Amino acid sequence: MLQLWSATLVAVLVTLPPSLQQASLGVPSVGPAAAAPTPAVLPGTLPDGFCKCNSSYSPVCGADSQTYGNACIAACENVPIASTGVCPYCNRVAGSNNCGNQAFNPVCGDGLTFSTPCDASSNSHPCFTQGVCQYNPSGGSTPAPGNACSGGVTSAAQNSAFPSQSAANFNYGQALHLTGFFFDSMISGNLTTQRLAWRGNSCLNCQGTYGEDLSGGYYESGGSMLKIAVPQAFTVTQLAWGVTSFNGGFTKTGELAQVLSTIRHGADFIDKSYPLANVMLASVGNNTLDFAYYGPPEEYHQYIQNRLFCYVTAQNPGAEIPGEGAAALAAASIALRSSDPAYASYLYGRAQSMYTFATSYQSSYTNNTEPCIVVHSSLYPSNGFVDELAWAAAWLYSASNSTATNYLTDARKYYGQAVAQQGNGYSYENGVKVPGLHVLLAKLDSANAAMYTANAKTFFNQYLTQSIPHTTRGLAYPYHWGAIRPATGAAFLMLEHYTTIRSTDAAFAGQIFNYAEYQIDYLLGACGRSLVTGYGSNYPTYVWHKFSYNSFIDWPLRGEYAFLGNVRGPWTTPTTGPDGPIYVQSSKFDLEGSRYPQRFTPYGYLYASVLQDDSIPVGRKDYTYTEQTTDGQTSFVNALAALAGYYTNNQAVSNDCGLNLGWTNPNATIIPGVSVNNTAVCAGSPPASG
Repeated sequence: MLQLWSATLVAVLVTLPPSLQQASLGVPSVGPAAAAPTPAVLPGTLPDGFCKCNSSYSPVCGADSQTYGNACIAACENVPIASTGVCPYCNRVAGSNNCGNQAFNPVCGDGLTFSTPCDASSNSHPCFTQGVCQYNPSGGSTPAPGNACSGGVTSAAQNSAFPSQSAANFNYGQALHLTGFFFDSMISGNLTTQRLAWRGNSCLNCQGTYGEDLSGGYYESGGSMLKIAVPQAFTVTQLAWGVTSFNGGFTKTGELAQVLSTIRHGADFIDKSYPLANVMLASVGNNTLDFAYYGPPEEYHQYIQNRLFCYVTAQNPGAEIPGEGAAALAAASIALRSSDPAYASYLYGRAQSMYTFATSYQSSYTNNTEPCIVVHSSLYPSNGFVDELAWAAAWLYSASNSTATNYLTDARKYYGQAVAQQGNGYSYENGVKVPGLHVLLAKLDSANAAMYTANAKTFFNQYLTQSIPHTTRGLAYPYHWGAIRPATGAAFLMLEHYTTIRSTDAAFAGQIFNYAEYQIDYLLGACGRSLVTGYGSNYPTYVWHKFSYNSFIDWPLRGEYAFLGNVRGPWTTPTTGPDGPIYVQSSKFDLEGSRYPQRFTPYGYLYASVLQDDSIPVGRKDYTYTEQTTDGQTSFVNALAALAGYYTNNQAVSNDCGLNLGWTNPNATIIPGVSVNNTAVCAGSPPASG
């Protein structure tokens, strides 16, 4: 399946007015291109720690198959130069998506690393060079230290004995605490709690076409400030499912209030995204402009004047969007019922209305002709809408306390259609609900539990037998782009399902528990490297997270623009005549050059993917590995709560003391009227209220 998600496959460029065209580039001056052709202005270390390039056009072809306006720019991008002149043009026709289980043979195309040449071609990147993309002198990737875990996943998958509940391998509760900061970092709108000094209010002028307040919700990834309907809603559905199933884990670690707040903030936005009976928001933002912006969310509208608001309607539908919205609000109503029964009841009613919209106009958003919904479809592809209809019906049935049998009837009907049309699948994620339906309906529909359980077993066996590829040290790896998403998705479903079948198939229940724990332990560092920022040791410090790199309280290149070149590179069709000059934010080169770690630690940020040999790319530019999405974090959160609830040792309540949340920065200011928890106290002295 083509995974585009949140980062565009083409460079996003802007042409500036003459008044801005002389602005200089700011990026450090060291890098592998020192021996390259003489740059337009020789990079030299300046007092501010950055380098400058002029707008002299003398194109060079980088080792990443991209054309740069001159050698200085390539140096500032930290890319070795392959040759002088424009990169050769390739026919950008996508190859077959059916690459099969091929041996790891990495190639670099357009600045992105792919596992195999077929993988590159299938993702519309036929121009590539052999090997992992290299961005600095230390090479293209760094291996995990030691040789832990080799072959261990096979033993875990064959082990049917449950571990002792007093023998936790990790403090899952501490990791769970850190993951909450990721959602704090991705939040939009008016804050009610400010744990991170480097995040403030944003999108406050985001008013939809129908006058609705669309300031809230969550941005979709570390590299964008878009809000996209299906992943937005799936985030809420997933976290709400986690709370309903693993409430004990969230409670014993002190994280229940935090996750409920995250769910409620997301549910509020979904509710407001539905202004009329047959109208629902599909996306907020212009992806072309958004991907060209490298500053903080708080200052977005100073540089990107207008956000686009796109909707599905009765005339131009997309059933996945109200379907997933209905599932999210129904699931949220269950999670929030104890703390706010009136609000939970309201959400259930709204979910019912969204479901009616979804079932009344049954067409996929992939058929929608609205231009920005076409973008939604390319970033988050759908394999059909019937799984969303089954998903929504199942959650509505559950939210009715299993009394609304009409929803169960619908869930059965659409489930059968989804399995027939989509098959069992190999990954559980926001666009692929069938594996989740196996597990959810096995709990809800006792009359047909044997069928759902058999289908779930077939899905899980792909992982247990490793017919789905795994890395050398055992991380599930069906595809390279954000590979941790399917790994954590399978782990969560296994931890959810084992309790359902433990009394009837104890051996298989033990196998899926042990396999799931192995996947989560891999991410926490059992196999040589933690992949959770701020947790354990040797975790990645270069991640594609604009918010923690360029914050509104620390953005060194605020407002600066730089020359990129007169050609857009081989990823677009060549044009006759001049193409430019083209200018971009200088922060693009600063971020992509990967010379500095994040300026603020994005605690709890789950790295998106390792390479198939368990190494990670050097730097952050290769966003197919380094960029996490909001919905992509959720299965990991739920799995941590499940393990924290299972084990009785080493799962103490955590707090923020000892974490560097940015409050020592001289520009840190508490937003008036906002709670700061204990962060300011832990910093030593509270900052002034702004």
